[in-house]
Amino acid sequence: MSQEAPVQTLSIGKIVSPFVDRYGIPRQSGLTPSVPGQILVDLPWTDACAGLETFSHIWIIFQFHEHGAKMIRPTIRPPRLGGMTRMGVFASRSPHRPSGIGMSVVQLKSWRKATARERAKGIGAVLQVFGLDLMNGTPVLDIKPYIPYADALPTASSGWLVQEDHPNGPGVERLNVTWSDEAKAQALKVLTPDFYAEFSKQVAEVLSLDPRTSAQKRKLPAGSDEGVGRIYGMNFGGMAWDQFKFPVFDVRWRMESSNHAVVVECLISKRASADLPY
Repeated sequence: MSQEAPVQTLSIGKIVSPFVDRYGIPRQSGLTPSVPGQILVDLPWTDACAGLETFSHIWIIFQFHEHGAKMIRPTIRPPRLGGMTRMGVFASRSPHRPSGIGMSVVQLKSWRKATARERAKGIGAVLQVFGLDLMNGTPVLDIKPYIPYADALPTASSGWLVQEDHPNGPGVERLNVTWSDEAKAQALKVLTPDFYAEFSKQVAEVLSLDPRTSAQKRKLPAGSDEGVGRIYGMNFGGMAWDQFKFPVFDVRWRMESSNHAVVVECLISKRASADLPY
C-alpha cells in the first residue's frame, strides 16, 4: 500500500462540561438529560451556526483528547461485559480508537452569538446543550443536525449489547441515589435552595449510572453487599447556569446497599474552577 499524506482535522470549538475528570462521565450521551453543557464555537465559525435553532438535537463530532491510552490496540475490554471479555474496537464505543474520534447526540436548548468579552477570547458562539457525555475541554471537530427520519433506525440491532438480562435491548440499570443531611447542608452553604435542587438532580443522574470502574465492580460487585460502606468520589461542577457559576465540588458517595448510593460529602474541590480550560 502506498503511503498517503496524513489526514488533518480542524477543531472548531471546545466543550464546557461539569465533568472535569474522566471519572463519572456517562458512557453514552442522553443518559443524564438534566446535566447541562456548552459548546464554545470559535470566532471564524459564528455564522456556521445559523439555522441550528430550528433543530432540537445535534450531533457533536469530537476528539478524545484525554482517554489515557498509551497504545491503541485492535481489541478492548468493554465495561458492559465486565471488563473481562475482549471485543474488536470497531464493534465498540470505546474511546481508545485509532483516530480518536467520537460522536454524541445531545439536546440543543439554544444558541447565541458571543458577547464582546467572549469574542476577545476567540469565541464566536455559545451553544447550550443537555445530556453530554464529554469531558470539559473536549475539542469539537464538527456539528451536524440530528435528523430523525435519517438518523433514527428503530429496527437496528444492538449486537452483543443484547444480553440475557436485557433480551429486548441494552437496558440501563440505575442505582437509587439519596443525599445525607450533612452533604445537603454542605452544598447549601454555597448554593441557594433552587440551585441545590438542580445540582442534586444532576448528581443523582450521574451516580445512578454507577460510575465505578469495571475493576471496582469486579472486586465489589453491585449484585452483592460486599461493597457496602465503601466510599467513592468525583469532581463535578464548574458550569455556568442561569447567570450563576457552580464551583467544582468534590462529591463523595457511599454504597449503602447493592442498589443504593448515598451522597455523604459535597465540599468545594481543591481543583478550583479557575484551573479549568473555560
